[in-house]
Amino acid sequence: MVHTFRTIFEPFRIKTVERIRMAMQEEREGFLQTAHFNPFLRHSDQVIIDLLTDSGTSSMSNEQWAGIMRGDESYAGASSWFRMEKAVQDLTGYPLGNAREVSGICKSNGICFILVACRIGENAWFIEHREPGYEKLTYREIAL
Repeated sequence: MVHTFRTIFEPFRIKTVERIRMAMQEEREGFLQTAHFNPFLRHSDQVIIDLLTDSGTSSMSNEQWAGIMRGDESYAGASSWFRMEKAVQDLTGYPLGNAREVSGICKSNGICFILVACRIGENAWFIEHREPGYEKLTYREIAL
């Protein structure tokens, strides 16, 4: 018996390929029922498209792979640091030098200082796409 699949795939080329098993509709329904419709009780090999997470089973874009290859692994004066510093300043309007000053004040007072700058951009993206009234704002406007 020949089965045909009618799917719409994303309009980009996949850079990392891993073969996945295409279960028939009846089998997929059985997976859901066995897991009591709880996605956390399903095995990853039962998932064709993962809409639950934003990582783990998706591929990376050519720009993400290029970013890894462009990464400067030196510690002092790394070009990747300067690219991130510029991106954060463009996004927030604040220089990372301010973070260094705050870090120094925290250290001199025995206070733990943790900076997770990547969350600024990630959160701004989610807010723009998921919060009503923010869809026309720039990431910088959201971050401020």
